[in-house]
Amino acid sequence: MVSMNNNVNSSANHVVTFAHFKGGTGKTTSCLNIAGFLAKYGAKVLVIDLDPQANLTQSLGVDVETLGKSMYDVMAHKKNIKDIVISTKIPQLDLAPATPYLMHTTLKKYESKKDALILKTAIKNIKDDYQFTLIDLPPSNGHFIVNGVMASDSVIVVLDTSVYALNGLETFRTAFDSYCDKIGIDLNIAMALVTKCKKHFNPFKKNIGKEIGKSTKSILGTSVFLVPYSDHVYESQIKQIPISHHKPGSDIGAAYMRIAEEIVSLRN
Repeated sequence: MVSMNNNVNSSANHVVTFAHFKGGTGKTTSCLNIAGFLAKYGAKVLVIDLDPQANLTQSLGVDVETLGKSMYDVMAHKKNIKDIVISTKIPQLDLAPATPYLMHTTLKKYESKKDALILKTAIKNIKDDYQFTLIDLPPSNGHFIVNGVMASDSVIVVLDTSVYALNGLETFRTAFDSYCDKIGIDLNIAMALVTKCKKHFNPFKKNIGKEIGKSTKSILGTSVFLVPYSDHVYESQIKQIPISHHKPGSDIGAAYMRIAEEIVSLRN
């Protein structure tokens, strides 16, 4: 991999959101591991955990019980995002953490366009501090999904090799195309990731990952990357570090490294 130090323009912050309506597709894993590679190769990166389950926060070794401030305070208009960002044990990688209390901001109704732009407005306060901001969204919370998509320069749709994840793509695209048109913002789905792809050694057996990848490209009309299934994901979760700092040379490490490179190219 070419060092990202030579390819990152420090003058702008590129915001990337990982989204899908379905849970368990690998959004958090992808967000974390791509952030790890971006940071490892020279970029200053912020990851924003916008999921009340706080899996991204815990994956970076942060005990949510010890947090006095979190994204709840940002989404509830109580704190500037700068006030809640914390450093992590991964150099160059900072975190805007979540706690389960974040769910208390999900009950409000949209009264104006500003309600959909809370996160976008908040990120403006740190736009000069990072080269990349990566946002991890929950699977089924309209308030956070809308804010995450509205805040992004690029959306990455993450799905696994299940029929249910594939079926949700049309709904996702239709819902956000309509909503973005309504409030005057472009929806930029930069790519899709198909995760948990298992190798098949039987040449006469269909490769499910590739089949879903083809269907995804047909539906979204964008680049699709296949991410292999790997036990290294579980190992890195136990160690509370990204693949980039656990098994960068593994098959899944190589896949996420290639995607990180693609994200750098989107920004330049």
